[in-house]
Amino acid sequence: MGGHARGSGLHPWTWPDRPRVLIEDAAEDAGSPVIDALRRAGFAVAVCPGPAGVGAPRCPLVDHGECPLVEGADVVLWGLGLDRPEGRRELEALRARHPRLPVVVRAPAEEAARWAEAVADATVVAPSAAPDEVVAAIAALTEA
Repeated sequence: MGGHARGSGLHPWTWPDRPRVLIEDAAEDAGSPVIDALRRAGFAVAVCPGPAGVGAPRCPLVDHGECPLVEGADVVLWGLGLDRPEGRRELEALRARHPRLPVVVRAPAEEAARWAEAVADATVVAPSAAPDEVVAAIAALTEA
């Protein structure tokens, strides 16, 4: 698909009646069990491969301070890799520009511990967490 974010082309969200989850993770795709579980639970979902996604242009949030997908999201499921500098830059830009936006970070415990400051106000789930666990973490943040 064209554009930086699959399924959206970086256009503003078109699902105003459902909670919107932006998944920032190059490993997620349309057939993902997490995406399927989120949609079954009533969430609208868009996926962005992040600044290092295959064929992806540079991250508009990092480069320009804004991204329509982030601005329209109710929660972000972030999995761009804390140990990757470009991933951390994106997470830092996200947290700096949208400090009230709930974020769920998918990272191994040891990685989250290494980068504790970066995930200080985020909910952390293991990459191996079952789709229903990820949905529960997101649902808890959208109900708050």
